[in-house]
Amino acid sequence: MTTSNYDKDLIHFCPSCGTKMKARQLICSNCGKCCVLIELGIDNEPPKRDKTATNHKEVYAQTSVNLDSQQIEMNLQWTKYRTKAAHGFAAEDANAYNERLMGKKVEQVGRSNEKNGADRITNGQYIQTKYYQTAKGSVNAAFDSTTGAYKYMDNNGKPQILEVPKDQYDECVKELAERIKRGDMKNVGIDDPAEAKNIIKRGDYTYQQAKNIAKAGNIDSLLFDLKTGAVVAISTFGISFTINLGFTLLFHKKNNLSSSEAIQYSLLAGIKSGCISLGNHVTYMQLLRTSSGRKLATVATKGAKSVVDNIWESEFGKKIITRLAKSITKKNVTGAAAKSVVTKELRTNAITGLISFCATSIPDTVSVIKGNVSKGQYIKNMCVGGAAATGTVIGGWLGGIATSESGGWGMPIGSLVGGFVFEQGAKYLGDQLCQDDATKMLRLVLLAKVLLSNDYLLQSQEEFEYADANLNYYKVIDPTFLVGMYVAGGKANDDFKRVEYAYKRMEYYFEKTIRKRKTIKISHKDVEDNFEDILEKMKKMTME
Repeated sequence: MTTSNYDKDLIHFCPSCGTKMKARQLICSNCGKCCVLIELGIDNEPPKRDKTATNHKEVYAQTSVNLDSQQIEMNLQWTKYRTKAAHGFAAEDANAYNERLMGKKVEQVGRSNEKNGADRITNGQYIQTKYYQTAKGSVNAAFDSTTGAYKYMDNNGKPQILEVPKDQYDECVKELAERIKRGDMKNVGIDDPAEAKNIIKRGDYTYQQAKNIAKAGNIDSLLFDLKTGAVVAISTFGISFTINLGFTLLFHKKNNLSSSEAIQYSLLAGIKSGCISLGNHVTYMQLLRTSSGRKLATVATKGAKSVVDNIWESEFGKKIITRLAKSITKKNVTGAAAKSVVTKELRTNAITGLISFCATSIPDTVSVIKGNVSKGQYIKNMCVGGAAATGTVIGGWLGGIATSESGGWGMPIGSLVGGFVFEQGAKYLGDQLCQDDATKMLRLVLLAKVLLSNDYLLQSQEEFEYADANLNYYKVIDPTFLVGMYVAGGKANDDFKRVEYAYKRMEYYFEKTIRKRKTIKISHKDVEDNFEDILEKMKKMTME
């Protein structure tokens, strides 16, 4: 039997809880303690981790998703991007969004499907969007096919502005001028062909661009998604920066950070959160344009409708849904309209939240596949992330309901609070079931320090503290260090190799410690003189 096979057959037992352990296993799978440290009497409490390691990325990501799903539902007609007239709805959304970015007040009233109503009202101006393959088709769509009269009027009986594809503008002006000559706009008081250029509005997108926006996987749709996601990304940046700056400044002395460094770290955290938010938005908006995304939307819609219908059955539930709908739309909506608003919001939130959760879980999934974290740690991370996602939704809705009479401003705050509470709750419960990989590695780091102290014969507590201070100052034991330790153990879960890895990485700082000791130089003459004195004393003692 070889040594390796012999080692595999060896077992020992945890001195703390009695759990059976493999030969090269030092950390108990049950209590998480190090058997060697227990025997030395120095493994009473788990090592403390640096609190700055918590970044709440899932909370920030899901909070931004909640904000994003609201603006998606209110400003984008994404469910109609799969219809025959998809490019028309995409053109309405894209042109309206550009006007919002210019600071104009835009109301997309076309969703009410009022006959001959405007698609949107921008700064009080009624606009009808027509995107057809030809200029003639775009103009003719604004006239009644039976009477030949212009169909679209505002509340004052004047013609609505006709928005057409960017590349058709000149032709559309000519086409409309011809129809005015024929008297087709007398019903709205227009008989001068020169007025055509005042009625026709050049859209910001061409006909082909509008078609592309309604589809996935092309430059136009990606640019549009980047544009629509930028607003929420900026909000996410602001939220993340503010919270991180507050906490970092509060504890900056404890963490040895200057005010300038605290601001820099907070800016980086904000930029990271904003980029994650933007990436999530582009990902799920592209996915929703695919057949798979449409199927997911169908399933989510049925689920959301079932949930809302069940809540609606009680009087209290009706009040909750009505107040939530008011918070979402910033308008007084009741009855079936309120149910529809909440159902759509819940559907969109469920889809975007699921996609965001999967996206933010990719690093953990890659890590577990590569063996950088244990399966237990992976499951725990997923549970904590899922709890944070759930908490942001529940907290956001409660915040929106509580502030529905004042515009629903409490929704983002509720999302953050709910996310933090659920995240920390899940983490606490997870810690009771199993320790983090990092905590286990820190126990092995402590064992490596003990071995180094013995091997280098550290003679006082001051020497040990000096070595430890150097390790902290140079940030030797960081997350990368702990991951390297875990990986060193391999699939065999060999704690001996992990201790060896930590030993080698920290050895320099213990060598540095003993180099501080005072050097005593003794010459050969000093030794000879002292040796002769000792001999003389020994002779005298013998004679006596």
